[in-house]
Parts: sequence; structure tokens; C-alpha cells
Amino acid sequence: MVTAERQGRLPREREDHFMRLPGAQIVSTRALLMVRENIRAAIEARAMICIYGQAGRGKSLAVNTSLRELAPKLTRRIQFRSRPSTRDLRHELFPGTRTTAAGPPCR
Repeated sequence: MVTAERQGRLPREREDHFMRLPGAQIVSTRALLMVRENIRAAIEARAMICIYGQAGRGKSLAVNTSLRELAPKLTRRIQFRSRPSTRDLRHELFPGTRTTAAGPPCR
């Protein structure tokens, strides 16, 4: 469970893997490197991406590890309830996109 102090931030490194194995090291697999490059490209393009796949295949581990390396201070984690509406998406995503390159926050 996300604590109030960690809400919106990346989890601690030890929480990346669901088994929380002490002393475990991350191995840079082809899939992990592909996720990292896709996230890097999305950050550079100021775009959004979706990482998907079967349960237990390492999506969260790959995303958390990549974001911690590429953009730890730019990352804001959000959670949606089951089957979010367009309004839910807008409510969660809008605060992170309010500042434009040209000036002050949009109103």
C-alpha cells in the first residue's frame, strides 16, 4: 500500500520487486532495455506511453527502474479506480500538464 508520504512518488528500490529479495540485483534483459528506451523517447517527446503485458512479467519493475534512472523528479504516479471515466482521467492528468512552454499555468 502507498503511504501518504510516498503518494505520487516512485516506490523505494527495495519495493520494486514484489518478493523484495534482499541483495537481489536487476539484470538488464532485452525487455527491460526496450522499456527504458521507450520511456526515454516518450520523455523526450513529452508524450504518453502504455506498457502492457501479462501479469508477473516485470512491467512494474521495468518502469520503476527506468523512471528512477531517467526522470525521478519528473515522475508523478497516479492511480485510477477500476474503469475510469474521461472525467477521472482529466482530473488526474490535468494538474501535471498545466504549465505550458510559453508561460504561466493554464486556467
